[in-house]
Amino acid sequence: MSNWFKNVLQPVLDIYLKIESLLGFFAKPAWGWAKRFWQFVGPSRFSAFTVLAGGGLLVSTDQGRELAARVWEDGWPSFLILVLAVEWLALQSWYWARIVLPVDDLAAREIDGKTGLADRDSKATKRWKRWTPRVYAILTFILAAVALAISGHSKSATAMFVIGAATLVILMYRHELTGKLPENAKAWTRAC
Repeated sequence: MSNWFKNVLQPVLDIYLKIESLLGFFAKPAWGWAKRFWQFVGPSRFSAFTVLAGGGLLVSTDQGRELAARVWEDGWPSFLILVLAVEWLALQSWYWARIVLPVDDLAAREIDGKTGLADRDSKATKRWKRWTPRVYAILTFILAAVALAISGHSKSATAMFVIGAATLVILMYRHELTGKLPENAKAWTRAC
C-alpha cells in the first residue's frame, strides 16, 4: 500500500500542489483587483447596469442597429436627438455614481464603525472614486459609437466618440472651467 501511494499518488499530489501554488500566485493579485473593482462598482451598480443595458441593447439587437442606421439616414436632427439622449444618459450615470459612492462609504462607516472603504484616503482609492463615474459616462458614448459603426456610419461613430471625449474633458476639468463663475454658482458646482 505504501509503495502504491509513493509511486502513484505522491506524484499526482505533487503536481496538484504545484498547480495550486501557481494558481495562487496569479489568483491573489487578480482577486485583490476584483475586490477593489467591486468595492466601487457595487455601490454604483445601477449606473453600470443602465449604461451596459442601454448600450448593449443598442449594439446587440436588430432594433438597436436599425435605429443607429436610421438616425444618420434621417439627417442631422435625428442624430442630434440621439446625441442628446446619449449625453443625458451619460450625465445621469456619472452624477448618480458620484452621489452613491460617498453615501455608501458613509453608511459603511456608520454600520461597522470602521473607515468604510478600505484605505479610503489612499491615492488609489481616490482615483477609483474619481474615475468610476467618468468611465460610466464615456462608456455610454463608446457603446453608441460602436452601434453607429456597426450600422456602417463611421462618420457618425467618430462624431459620437469625439462628443464623448469632449464630455469626459468637461467632467475632468469642470471645477477649473467654472472657476470664473460668481460665488453662488461655484457653491452649486462644488456639490457636483
